[in-house]
Amino acid sequence: MSYQNEQAAPSIARHVRDSSDRFQSVLAALVIAPSSVSSKIPPSGLGDELGRFRVWSGNVGAHRNGRESLDYKLREASHIRERVIELLQNVVVVLEEAQAILSGERRPWEDLTDSDSDSKESLNNMGETGRPMTELAQLLSNIAETITCLMRLSMSIRNPAPHNQFKESKHINFIHYESFDVEHAGEKFPYTPEYLVVWVGRAISRRRQFLRYREEHRKRYGQGLPSRLSGGL
Repeated sequence: MSYQNEQAAPSIARHVRDSSDRFQSVLAALVIAPSSVSSKIPPSGLGDELGRFRVWSGNVGAHRNGRESLDYKLREASHIRERVIELLQNVVVVLEEAQAILSGERRPWEDLTDSDSDSKESLNNMGETGRPMTELAQLLSNIAETITCLMRLSMSIRNPAPHNQFKESKHINFIHYESFDVEHAGEKFPYTPEYLVVWVGRAISRRRQFLRYREEHRKRYGQGLPSRLSGGL
């Protein structure tokens, strides 16, 4: 998928804004919720997670648009972009669940009787004290884990592998080079285990494949351009 086509779908920045707006809505709901409900979630927990979320967004520029956007940075790494969006969507879904409980729209699982629910989820979610966790505490834990996942992706975001280009280069057949490259690797590293020699040889062949793709890509996009620009440059 090209960068232009990706822009037809909601951008990462849009998902970041949706997540931030939902955080604010839940914090507002927490302020006016009855103490019997609001006490089921650590008082500073939600604000702390919003702070972590803002730190992540600021570090990778997830809130930016245009050529400074994360969409643009990940234009050749759609697998990372899709993972980021999946995590951001999860943040919104979990926050919506929390808001529904705080607003009284629905009751949390720990307040349901056996006749209200077919499952006893609260018994399967034990807190550090050994007592069942409240659903709000479990949702907060889910948000924290999701933001941690976003932070762990930061290194991949800063140095994204050109995943899309490798996928597009697969139409170039370099299988006939593999035996030569494996043999070459064996000669260069005669005391290396055979499986590593094969892996190195195939990696060299894949590199040949990618470089050929880049060459064809440059020639294809250069078609129709004048050999010299006007003005004698």
